[in-house]
Amino acid sequence: MTEQMENLFAEIKATLDGIKADTELSNRRLEILKKNVWNIDELALYLQLSADRCSRLAKDRAFPSYKQNGRYYFKREEIESWLTANRISSSDEKKSEAAIRAVIYRKQPLKKAKA
Repeated sequence: MTEQMENLFAEIKATLDGIKADTELSNRRLEILKKNVWNIDELALYLQLSADRCSRLAKDRAFPSYKQNGRYYFKREEIESWLTANRISSSDEKKSEAAIRAVIYRKQPLKKAKA
């Protein structure tokens, strides 16, 4: 084989290895979504954080957790609720709310000050 062909095969192998790693990660994430209770490593994969960071957040009680025999566990539903707890309204929603408030306050008569 020529050197050019060897380089091409090496590049193809590296690409296939990357695809295999991505597929394994995707499969692992799908397995996690099927479970109702996660450990630190599974939570880290779901949140795309390091396991150390998740452990520190659990110790700081940043999100709901359970501790059994020195290990932290997390309910999927509670983590999903925690993730979506601080919703930010879109600009369209804000404009709509402002328009509704304007209509409501226009319909109310002004209160006259007592003399």
